Amino acid sequence: MNRKTEKNRTFTLIFTAIMSALILIMTFTGFGYIPIGPLKLTLNTLPVAVGAMVCGAWSGLFLGVVFGLSSFATALFGMDALGVVLLSLGWKQAIFLLITCLVPRLLCGWIPGILQTKIWQKHLRYDILNTSLGCALTAIINTVLFLSFFWIFFAKDLMYSKPVLDLFGGAVDSFWLLFTIFAGWNAVIEVGVNLILGTAIVKAIRKQRV
Repeated sequence: MNRKTEKNRTFTLIFTAIMSALILIMTFTGFGYIPIGPLKLTLNTLPVAVGAMVCGAWSGLFLGVVFGLSSFATALFGMDALGVVLLSLGWKQAIFLLITCLVPRLLCGWIPGILQTKIWQKHLRYDILNTSLGCALTAIINTVLFLSFFWIFFAKDLMYSKPVLDLFGGAVDSFWLLFTIFAGWNAVIEVGVNLILGTAIVKAIRKQRV
């Protein structure tokens, strides 16, 4: 292993650890999840996007796992009202909730990282463009997959389970309703934060590494 490779590996490990710590801090201080109705606006996609764009797919994957497990932990520790309700419905719902928290988050870190290193860096002329795409895509993938998994696993609960109905203020009988009414503005804000702040942070870090 040459000196440059060793230096890059060390930087990746340290930077990924820092982003992981940031996710945990944002999660357990409440800054990473802002309550807006029964669902929360999620800002933890920002450190995932930054890690994936700076360090690549495996860093993004690891940060996504940290993001997903910390999200599930908010339900276990009573920090998320919806998560607490779903856990109270039984062990199957608990497993479904873990999958819903984990899989979209690890993919939202891994996929943009893969696209960045395998495609965009080779075929897009402007570095700022692929960085912006990657940061925005992290939030988009998280929202689309999280809501899709949530609907697949909890559609019946959203329509018939009284504790869930009480939390949502009535039955949610379609995926479109779930997205537009309860997650639409959240998604727009999350993408905007990642696009603006994520791109600026990644650009600044890359400039310092040159």
